Amino acid sequence: TPENGAMIRDIVAVGDQLTILRDRGVPVLWRPMHEFTGNWFWWGMSGPDAFKALWIFMYKYYTFERKLDNLIWVLGYTKDVHASYYPGREYVDIAGADIYVDDHGPLSEMFGAVKAVVGDTVPICLHENGPIPDPDKLVPDAHGLYFMTWHSEFISDGKRNSTEQINRYFNSERYITKDEIAPSFKPA
Repeated sequence: TPENGAMIRDIVAVGDQLTILRDRGVPVLWRPMHEFTGNWFWWGMSGPDAFKALWIFMYKYYTFERKLDNLIWVLGYTKDVHASYYPGREYVDIAGADIYVDDHGPLSEMFGAVKAVVGDTVPICLHENGPIPDPDKLVPDAHGLYFMTWHSEFISDGKRNSTEQINRYFNSERYITKDEIAPSFKPA
């Protein structure tokens, strides 16, 4: 179909860009087709079987045909985590979900839902969030790999993440920040 042709062209074009990163030694947290359990992106609208077939196709193409060994495959649910969309351990390096709640809460429900799907074999992240998780409220066994606060108003409006909260959270012993991992890191 024309839609299939357009999708393949896009996958190839993106692969060309990912190849440049591979050749420069850049690892990529690759989060394709995120929020697939929602109904707002085409890749999730046809249900779990179609989504898994597309994920596995892309994984095999990039991994085996394009030899993109720099991709860390991140499976990104919405807040609605359904096991039926899980393509399998061999195709996923990290799994997580989106949470845009306003209470900076413990995130135990999201963490537990993802863990129920992937077990102890896949690290779990909070791949999109609005308010930054309060490190003092996180449950002890919810050891998320990382979180990614969405841009613009979630950082700058002072309501969802106040300056005081941001400073306190990022100075917490629970969170490791870029300067602690690589103090001499300089963006290219």
